[in-house]
Amino acid sequence: MSDPLSCLHLVSASPRRSGAFSLCVSLLRPGDAVLFLEDGVNALLDEFPARLLDQPIELACLAADIEARGITGLVESSQVNLVDDSGFVELVERYPLSQTWT
Repeated sequence: MSDPLSCLHLVSASPRRSGAFSLCVSLLRPGDAVLFLEDGVNALLDEFPARLLDQPIELACLAADIEARGITGLVESSQVNLVDDSGFVELVERYPLSQTWT
């Protein structure tokens, strides 16, 4: 289990339509995780801040949502873990807190 104050941030809104992703980034703490899903996967294309890669946070993306948007080859898997539904559940179980960004 993660630190009792670690948070799983669920980013489901496209950064092109919402400022939620920028707000999420500003509130991340070491030990947190970010899971990109639904239209939030678009953050991995043009809004993804490089500074996230240098932070001690876990980055994941729902593979089905990447595939549904036709951007599978554009996501760097060494930087972002692609997870299936079971991986999604595992993240929810591992992090005691969660915040949805829509």
